[in-house]
Amino acid sequence: MRKLNKWAVVGLLAAAAGLLAFASPALSEKLTAKEKQKAATITGRISLKTKVSEEDVVKVIEALGPAVREHLAKGEVIDLPGLGAFRVVRIPDHRDLIGGRPVVVPGVNSVEFVPDGVLVDAANAAAAVPQETVPPFVYNPLPDQTKSLRAPDERMPNVRTR
Repeated sequence: MRKLNKWAVVGLLAAAAGLLAFASPALSEKLTAKEKQKAATITGRISLKTKVSEEDVVKVIEALGPAVREHLAKGEVIDLPGLGAFRVVRIPDHRDLIGGRPVVVPGVNSVEFVPDGVLVDAANAAAAVPQETVPPFVYNPLPDQTKSLRAPDERMPNVRTR
């Protein structure tokens, strides 16, 4: 009975040694200085995530523009998972003021990017800093004229006596 236990222990140790021999070495989760420098750019970050060389990532990104143009020229919608979709929209003929004169602006096609919900959430995160702040629209019916100094801005109360 003791010989059977010894052989079982020896077999178990041999199996463990065999597993350890074929196991890959443990890799550290910490980034090296070179990887940190690489992760500073978008191409480097994609390269680290996908285990593809940075040169190949640059080639793919450079090829993305012409491919998107070709599909948009056909009127197709380009969906980029995790980012959003590019599509062609039509802006019809409309009337507008140019130089103070009414004109008819001819219709044109335009490219619209519709962001994915995850992308909008990332843009509204607490740490997100906008590159530009768009000022609010203020309607001024007479932009070249100043307010009159003769008439007050608010209506005067009736002071008529009988």
